Amino acid sequence: MKVKARWFKIFLNRYVVCLTVFAVWMVFFDQNNMIRQVEARNDLNKLRGEKHFFEEKIKEYNFELQALDKDPAYIEKYARENYYMSKLNEDVFVVLTDTIN
Repeated sequence: MKVKARWFKIFLNRYVVCLTVFAVWMVFFDQNNMIRQVEARNDLNKLRGEKHFFEEKIKEYNFELQALDKDPAYIEKYARENYYMSKLNEDVFVVLTDTIN
């Protein structure tokens, strides 16, 4: 019985009570609570991933832009592939493939 009374006395200590109330307040009720911090960290990681994706796309488009500025053969290839352009007396056939399994 004395062990229970000892633990009860420790948990009713004003410092322990204040620390517990403070911890509960910070985790659940504060404006910048822990739940909001975790959500913000997840959003930040998602945005960093998107940033990396768009940086890679920018590099690809810059390479393509430089090739279109300098290489006439690449311009012809690009026009044929993307706009289905053809030379005189030449037919263009578009083949669509379905990848449905």
